[in-house]
Formats: sequence, structure tokens, C-alpha cells
Amino acid sequence: AKQELIDKRKESLKNQDFEKAKQIFEDLLQKSPELADVHALLGQTLGELAQSTADLNQKIQYGMEAFREFARALEIEPDNPYALVARGYARLIVPPPLGGADMAIEDFNLVINKHPEFVDAYLGLAEAYVRKGEKEKAKEQLEYLLQFINPKNEEAQKLLEGL
Repeated sequence: AKQELIDKRKESLKNQDFEKAKQIFEDLLQKSPELADVHALLGQTLGELAQSTADLNQKIQYGMEAFREFARALEIEPDNPYALVARGYARLIVPPPLGGADMAIEDFNLVINKHPEFVDAYLGLAEAYVRKGEKEKAKEQLEYLLQFINPKNEEAQKLLEGL
């Protein structure tokens, strides 16, 4: 069921139908509020909505709702990789004190320590290091990912070429 949700989320993202994805996750949480992954995916979707709107008030509202969903997911499952990675990416966008590269790095490292096979954590960590101007650390993460976790990861290859 989890993979089916992730697939629906990816399809909605590809179509940029964030409202549809939001509705899918909200409906599911009405029935099963204990699903940490769904809270994380809803938070990620709300973050996408925040990024896609030009309305500043709406952007702030969606952003705050996204962080609340990440918090709910982490209350249910403190080391949920989807929630930590999504929150990490959100923190890359939001300035301190709510965000920033250092806070994002913390989230991505938490995932890597508990779920060393979780590809998105390495990609996020590399991006956070780039934002901090630490390109060598970013390269190390991408090279590790390509050597030991997923040698055919196209996103990591593109990021590495860009560095």
C-alpha cells in the first residue's frame, strides 16, 4: 500500500496536480491518521503547493501546514525517512530560524544513519552542501551514492557532472 501511495504521489507530481495529491492524502488520513508516511507525503505536497503559488499568504499557509505534517509524521515515527527528507528539502528553501542548509543537513544525516539505502537523503545532502558552498562534500556524497548505493542513479550523475 505504501508503494502505491508513493506511485500516486509521483504521478500527481509529474502532472503537477498538487491539489489532487493533497486531496488523496487528506482523504486517506481521515480513515487512517496513524500513517506516518502519508503525513510526510502530504507535507511534501503542501510544500509543492507553497512553491507553486504566487500568493504570499497562501505560500506561508501551505509552508506552515507542510511543517505541521512533517511534525505529525515524526511524532508517529521519529525516524521516518520520507518525513525527514521532505523536511530537509523544505528547510533548504526556508531561511533560519525555521530552515537553512545546516538544519537540512541534520535531517538528511538522520536518514542516512538510520536508513543508509535511502537515495533521496544523499541527493538532498549533496544539494545542502552545494548551498553551503561545500562542493567537495557534495561530491563525496554523490560519489558514495553512485559507488555503493545506486550506480545508475541519473540524478546523482547529473548533479556530479554539474559540480
